[in-house]
Amino acid sequence: MGLFSKKSPEEKAQKKEAAAVFLGESLQAIGKIPAGKCVGLSLKPADQVLNIHYDKTDITLPYERLRGFRVEDEVTLAKSGSGLGGAIVGGALFGVGGAIVGQNMKKGKTAIKWVATLSYVDKEGSSQALNFIQWGVTGYYEGATKHYGASQFENAINEIVSRYGEDITEL
Repeated sequence: MGLFSKKSPEEKAQKKEAAAVFLGESLQAIGKIPAGKCVGLSLKPADQVLNIHYDKTDITLPYERLRGFRVEDEVTLAKSGSGLGGAIVGGALFGVGGAIVGQNMKKGKTAIKWVATLSYVDKEGSSQALNFIQWGVTGYYEGATKHYGASQFENAINEIVSRYGEDITEL
């Protein structure tokens, strides 16, 4: 390839996908990764897997088993009353991250933490979810709006899900 050669649309899409990363504290154990540890989620388009990395441990999840990735602020999740919000808040209250999430759900607080939920299908075919509190460079990301990097990762995962999703013709 020369200096001015053009990349195909597929190569550009793979490069963009490979650049998408998410950094967050896991609210539950993930295999040998204990709850409460900061993990990195990245996409490996060449292998068609999502990689969860902590220390020297890597856990992969094939693209075809991904079902979604959503980043919401903790206040919205707590107020929504949805199963998702209740699961995150309720599960967190009994886990390592519970004190962190619970402590920050005070009235009148100005900083908002962001919680990400990765939905997937496990090897047995059951729907599962992993929850993370988003991290910035040195600690929890607190901001009034969703972090750009988290938004990009969310979009990348959901684009993959749409590629591998069912071909629904009737609801």
